[in-house]
Amino acid sequence: KYMVNDSDYIAKHAMKVFDFQHLRRIRSQILYENKTVIFVTGTKLEVLEAESLLWAFALSTITAPKVQAIHMSVFYACTALVAINCENVSQIQNSAFAYCHCLKTIRFKELVVIENSCFQECNSLQMVQFDEVIQIKTKAFLGCHSLYKAILPKIEKIEPDSFASSRIQFVPSNQIFDVINQDQDFLRNFQGQFVQYNCIIQNITKFYHQLPSNLVHLESSATKFEKNSFENFYNLRFLAIKRAKTIENQAFCNCFSLEEVFCKKLQTVKENAFYDCCKLTTIDLSTANAIEDMAFGQCFVLNNINLGNVQHLAQNSFYRCYNLKNLSVRRFKTYFVGDEFEVEPGETRGEVCSWGRYIMTSQANQVKKLQLKLKCVRKIADKMMQ
Repeated sequence: KYMVNDSDYIAKHAMKVFDFQHLRRIRSQILYENKTVIFVTGTKLEVLEAESLLWAFALSTITAPKVQAIHMSVFYACTALVAINCENVSQIQNSAFAYCHCLKTIRFKELVVIENSCFQECNSLQMVQFDEVIQIKTKAFLGCHSLYKAILPKIEKIEPDSFASSRIQFVPSNQIFDVINQDQDFLRNFQGQFVQYNCIIQNITKFYHQLPSNLVHLESSATKFEKNSFENFYNLRFLAIKRAKTIENQAFCNCFSLEEVFCKKLQTVKENAFYDCCKLTTIDLSTANAIEDMAFGQCFVLNNINLGNVQHLAQNSFYRCYNLKNLSVRRFKTYFVGDEFEVEPGETRGEVCSWGRYIMTSQANQVKKLQLKLKCVRKIADKMMQ
């Protein structure tokens, strides 16, 4: 942990935790496009100036209990931001939290007006609570398709096009439901039952268009995923696609909650297939032979990739994948120049492993199923022997 009271010092050093110990203001663009900061704290902070944390892609949490003003675009495209501990804020300007894809719940006790585009395209946002808000301006929650509950006990005016969803439940009293203690993810059931109650999934995925966008786990025997087949499935966390060989353009684009992909036979990943899957950490690409342009663009936390069999690797296939430290590529030398992912003849060596908690759970479930089958076979064999 670093305790810092000099803003210029912060801008020059790659740190993960910042404590603005004595500062009352964070100046404009102090952490602009910062790729390393995860936590920001400041017990005396009162003002966050415009664009001060713009495109701070790794930022996860900010704790600043005395902050009163958040200026324009302060957290714009902070795609990993999940927690804001600044409940006493009284002023938030335009686009302050726009494109914060991982933000799920918001509560401000003193805020009176929500400005234009304030939470635009916060696709994972599910519940909001504003104790004193009287007015919500245009496009404030545009693109917030997951939002289903809003606690607005003093609301007087909501301008046109403020909300993207028509299924929002507006709660008149903040005593009925306290958003800060709820997390909808714990209420969702594992979606594996879908396979049990439907026919075996073949090589097409059109059928999945009938599924709601709140699908969390997907297990499929499809060998190919068509263009846009699961685009904008904001709550999808885990894919088990063991037979998949081809993933077409934008098949899983904008799956902001996707964390792991379990695949064994994947060969081709087309353009923008996983673009903007900003929480994706694990995918086994050891069998892949072609990765096309922007296939994993803006997968900011992807860090462990084996491309040992790749024969075609497009420039910018891993655009803005800043945490891609452990990379193994037998036929190409790869490196970053700013945001750009560069590829040239050579070799990239790195220690790589591809696993994750969902993958391990899935494999454990498969072992249990096999054990049950063996027990059944043993019982039948015993009866035949009698």
